[in-house]
Amino acid sequence: MDLTPLWMGAKEEFAPEVRREMERYRYSYSTEDLALLGFDRVFILDSEGIWDVADLVEFVHAQLLELSYYDGVLTQELEAVPQVLRHRGLWGYGKLQRLRRRLMARHAEIADVRARMEGALRITEDLFYAKIYRAALELYGAHELERSLEEKLRVLEATYEMVTEEVVHLRSQAVEVGILALIAFEVVRALY
Repeated sequence: MDLTPLWMGAKEEFAPEVRREMERYRYSYSTEDLALLGFDRVFILDSEGIWDVADLVEFVHAQLLELSYYDGVLTQELEAVPQVLRHRGLWGYGKLQRLRRRLMARHAEIADVRARMEGALRITEDLFYAKIYRAALELYGAHELERSLEEKLRVLEATYEMVTEEVVHLRSQAVEVGILALIAFEVVRALY
């Protein structure tokens, strides 16, 4: 049965490319069921009324929502970097440390989300559902979102690391100047 007109919501003749793309995300466990994933729609036909596929797709959407949230949070952190860089030096160290703590917390939260995503794939013991789960992650762009998060985390970590090194260097210079001032003071005091 050709589901393309129903799937596309039109009665025209569709190109083979459209049909191939539709077939790419078509899954059947038996002749009595069908799951058809699309970017903006899902078609599920199951004579037994089992909605596992719908639950699985909903779970993927929840994961995407979490990833999108953290992508936005990291974008805000990246936007704060220029302000941190303007306040470099000894007095900006506290602000940098607060940002670093937030980054570590975000890193842990994102690692937790990713671990749950990988764990969900392992929990799905059924190969049929695992294939649908992987396809939904691919179709909805979860992997691109994960790569975006990883890149933003790398940029933030590198920036904070460089600024921290600069602050440590400035502090060590201040200590050296203080030691030299004490030595000079002792020399002057010993002479007089």
